[in-house]
Order: sequence, then structure tokens, then C-alpha cells
Amino acid sequence: MNVALILFELAHHSQLRGEVWGEEIDALAMRRALLRRADVTRCDILTINTYLALRDARATTSYDLAIHFFDPSISIPGALNVLYFQQFYDIERHDLRRLCREYDRVFTPARAIATEHDDVELLPLAVDCDYYKPLTVADEAYRSDTVFIGNAHIRDTSTYIDYLTPLLHSNLAIYGSRWDLPMYAAWRKRWRGVLPIEKAAHAYAGASVALSIHNQRYLKDLGFATTRPLHSLACGRATVSDTNAELARLLPPDASGLRHTSTAKQFQRAVAELVADPVLCTELGSIGRTYVMQYHSWDVRLGELFNSLP
Repeated sequence: MNVALILFELAHHSQLRGEVWGEEIDALAMRRALLRRADVTRCDILTINTYLALRDARATTSYDLAIHFFDPSISIPGALNVLYFQQFYDIERHDLRRLCREYDRVFTPARAIATEHDDVELLPLAVDCDYYKPLTVADEAYRSDTVFIGNAHIRDTSTYIDYLTPLLHSNLAIYGSRWDLPMYAAWRKRWRGVLPIEKAAHAYAGASVALSIHNQRYLKDLGFATTRPLHSLACGRATVSDTNAELARLLPPDASGLRHTSTAKQFQRAVAELVADPVLCTELGSIGRTYVMQYHSWDVRLGELFNSLP
């Protein structure tokens, strides 16, 4: 089987522009997992423009499955065209009923969207546990008490005021793009730049506690859980997160080791408790990695996807 993963133009090689897009992290991890499957011969990451250029040069590959990470995209002839819908930032522009007619299948990691639309299926995000893994030696350059990885514009500043501002007095490390914009000046002193994808495990290894903070609309209205707690737990790092019912389903508090908090004050208390207890951090990180490897690797998730396809 030949598989194409179709990314938005700006998401492909996003690091070359000084950004790291979640869709690219997911596509790279998905590609590695697909190529581990016995039934997959080839997997290419493309954009619309690269596909059209190859088509015009009569150099395209015949694909059996095309997974699109955004819409509008281009239908790949001869392939089962699947949309993995994550465009929550402008969801009002997308007619899900139309998308279900235009694509052979539509999946989303947002439970509320899948629940509302009968033809949209839930497929939670996952993690490459061979890429995100504990490191035996932490690089001193990445040392911190707490680490938050995320692009600034994804969340409202009010969220950062509630969740990050109380930690500014400590050794907080912030990684991601656009933190240099004036509206984020309050947190810039803790910003360490854009973190290359391959350095994420180093940032988690150097921290005592990882922080998972969602866009509150995605969290409360869409039933969406980001990959960040999956990444940090896969790295064996104790993690504190804001939460919703979907995240509690994916990462049950006791079984996964994730510290769920329903308010910013609970979040701060949980962070302080863990930073002060390295033994507990190690225990929760170990529990988390074991759980994520068993239930939320991309190998597991793609097995679920393929089992649902004709």
C-alpha cells in the first residue's frame, strides 16, 4: 500500500520559517508508524503544490490512501481520501456535511464534533514513543523547574495570565513561536525560543514538571485534547494539565499518571507539589510512559484507523 499525507503549505517544513506546526509533528510521526506496518510500502508527505508539480511532470506515485490534514485539499485519484479535521481555529468556515460528501471518510480528534456529526468519526491524536522517549542524560542547556511548549497565538493571553504568570518567579522554560510579539511581553523573559521537533525530548528531560495548557474554547466546547501531555508522558515526565472529559477518558488520572486540574488554582498547587517531590515525579512519569505506549502510540492509533477502513 502507498500512502500520501497531505499537509497545508505552511505546515510542511515549518521549522524553516521559525515555527513548528502540530500537523507536521503528527504527519512525521504518522509516517514513521506507517512505514513500520507490513502492509505499507511507501509513505510520502506532500502539499497540494508539490503533488500538482509532480503530476504536471508526470512523476506522481499511485496512492492507495491519502490522509489530508486540512481542507480545502485536492482529491488524489485512485486513493481512498480521508480528512483528519483539526481546523478548529476557523471551524465556522467549514461545512462538515459538505466535507463528508467530498471525502471518503472524515475523522477528527475533537469528540464534540464527532458526536454532533454522524458521518464524522473520532480519532484521537497520538505520539511516536520511539521519538518522544526518556533520555538517560539531561542537557544542562534545557534545565528548568517547569516547561511549557506551545505556540503563543494558539491560546488567549488570559489563559497565560491564569496558568503561566504565577510561575514566572520560578525557573519556567517556555518554547514556541510568536512569543516575541508585543502582546506576550509579560512572558518573554522565560521564553527560550522555538524548539526544534527533535529537541522536544531534551526539553522534557531537563524539566522537573511538564505543563499542558489548552486553548480553552477547544478544551471546553470541542472536547479536544492536545498531544502535549502525550509527548511529555511518553518522555517519562510528570505532567500537570487543565482538563476536560475527553482528556480524562484518554488519560485517566490514576492509570496514566497525568495530574488533571479543573481550575488555575488547582493547576498551580499541583505544579508546586510535584516540583517539591522528585520521587513522585519519577513515579508518575514512569506510569505515564507505560500507559501512553500501550494505548496512545501512533502504531496503536493507526491500527484503529486501518481497522475502520474498507
